[in-house]
Amino acid sequence: MGLAVAICIAGQYRTHAHTMRSFQQHVVWPLQRRFDVVDVFYVLGMLDIGHLLANRGLRRIEIDSDRRNRSQQFVRFELCRKMMATTGTPYVWAIRTRPDILFAEDLRLEGLSAEHVHAKLRCANREVYHSLHLHEIAQELQHVKTCAVPLPWGCRKVSTRLDDQFAVVPAKYIAAYFLSHHERTWRTNLTLEDDTFPQYAPQTVVYTLTRSLVDQGVEFKPLKLGFCLQKSAIPCSVKDDKVLSCKLRKWGRKATVDDPQRIDT
Repeated sequence: MGLAVAICIAGQYRTHAHTMRSFQQHVVWPLQRRFDVVDVFYVLGMLDIGHLLANRGLRRIEIDSDRRNRSQQFVRFELCRKMMATTGTPYVWAIRTRPDILFAEDLRLEGLSAEHVHAKLRCANREVYHSLHLHEIAQELQHVKTCAVPLPWGCRKVSTRLDDQFAVVPAKYIAAYFLSHHERTWRTNLTLEDDTFPQYAPQTVVYTLTRSLVDQGVEFKPLKLGFCLQKSAIPCSVKDDKVLSCKLRKWGRKATVDDPQRIDT
């Protein structure tokens, strides 16, 4: 068997009927031109299966459903990994995506390190990342053109959070990434860096993902890829092609080397 890659689409079906064409054109077909095997796995809620079956168009699709209908996406992560294992295929890469992503450019794995998970950042430690391309940060940050949304609605200036919407995962980290992260022991070790966690609920998912990966020794890099989340039948738009400065400003609390709340990783 030649080189194989797996694609895991996990989440609610939402607008996938409108985004499926871009998924095929910018993700599936470029991968098929380079890899011998491209397997696509869907993990959706029970109510979404009918929509998917009505819109099949890929070479090979395996489907499972989260019969508990839980919104906890990490349950679906693990279900997807178990589906990959049933094929007996040694995947060199696994792609995590969601049904409502509209892609604006081809996904290319050439040049990506097989020693890192590649994903956009929801928050960037501005002492580590002095600048980032707009397409390396999550869509939620692109409209404000900043590397991190400040507290109380986001992260500290020296926080790093991996975005949970899309990731390119090398073989060595597939088991670590596609996992029920919320069931790990991080619940008893809330020392990553936010003393307000877990009171701010919207941050718990990306916090949990980052905390779990760091605990497992996973290294990661920002992924530059143009896409947006399509919320309706009207196509979303991808923001400008530009680089943002992430440098810390002079105002506010200055992080120090011995500050235990200074960094995530």
